[in-house]
Amino acid sequence: MHNILTSEYVSQHHLDRMIARPITTDDLDDIVAFYNDEEASRFLKFEASMSNESMAQYYLDKQLDRYRMHNGLMVLERKLDGAIVGHCGLLYQEVDGEKIIEIGYRLLKKYWQNGYASEAAKYFRNYGFNDNRVDALYCMIHPENKNSQKVALRLGMTFQRNIHHNGVMALLYGITRTAFNQIKK
Repeated sequence: MHNILTSEYVSQHHLDRMIARPITTDDLDDIVAFYNDEEASRFLKFEASMSNESMAQYYLDKQLDRYRMHNGLMVLERKLDGAIVGHCGLLYQEVDGEKIIEIGYRLLKKYWQNGYASEAAKYFRNYGFNDNRVDALYCMIHPENKNSQKVALRLGMTFQRNIHHNGVMALLYGITRTAFNQIKK
């Protein structure tokens, strides 16, 4: 898969209630706070032997590395007060040997049930389909993560199949450009 997202992606994006901006090293404490929240991070801890601080540093480094390839999760900062709500963005992934683009999102628990995940994910869905950047977008979701499944459905995605990603069972949801164009009407 060629780079279909450009350097323009790694910039500030203005949503209705939030600003999505690239992660910086100054965000490390907020990322540690996310991993310290057992409920918010329970589906995203990929290495049980790592401390929350080590996992946060790995995550930060991974996003900074992704930015070099014009993808990665962005910090979601609330316009009202500058509070960090979570992260969302587009990610290059590989599923069963196929290269895909995923909409990834994660929020701090205190901001759940306020529509922030849906707002951010819809923004990045629209960003991906605008200007013919992508033909399809996906979400990989832990089977027990019902809230994330609801967000995927709100995006117009449908369940595609069960997958294993990085050794973990996940549900793959997706939407094509054709389906997106139908819901836009």
